Amino acid sequence: CGYSDWRLPTKDELAGMLTCSGYLNCGTGPHIEQSYFPNTQNVRNWSSSAFASLNNAAWDVYFGSGLVGGNNKYTVNHVRLVRGSQ
Repeated sequence: CGYSDWRLPTKDELAGMLTCSGYLNCGTGPHIEQSYFPNTQNVRNWSSSAFASLNNAAWDVYFGSGLVGGNNKYTVNHVRLVRGSQ
């Protein structure tokens, strides 16, 4: 896209894209603003934030349910890149 400053978002940046978070009353996703992010799938997306209580784990965000949690880095997840400094 002509830019060289793409990066993985932090856990908070990625969770900030959610329109609903947690298990209660969220219903079926994706829970992200569809007018800005069309065609978003109900999948987990990696963040750049390490999950401190587990070795080899990182935080991810599941746009299908609004869940923010940790996952093993060997798990296949999607990525949603952002631009600019943190």
